[in-house]
Amino acid sequence: MNGQLQKVLIILNTCFWLTVSFALWQHSGGFPQQLVSTVIVLGVLSVLANGYFWAQFWWKRKSRRTPNNWLFLAFIGLSSLAQLYLLIFTRS
Repeated sequence: MNGQLQKVLIILNTCFWLTVSFALWQHSGGFPQQLVSTVIVLGVLSVLANGYFWAQFWWKRKSRRTPNNWLFLAFIGLSSLAQLYLLIFTRS
């Protein structure tokens, strides 16, 4: 995974955490609705992007895995765990 895709993944996961904060603390009232909607859509897209990231990360050989930065992997891992938890345990 090259640097540009890593940056996109960071941005999408940041939007996911902003979406969670909008839902939990309802801070989205003062922001323009178009901005809030865009952040929510990007946050939802991070679920798909994380799934793709982990699939290609685990299917590659260990010697060919490119993201070796532990902070990057920790952020993506925590975001993925939070997304998995929300997908499994929240009901509409």
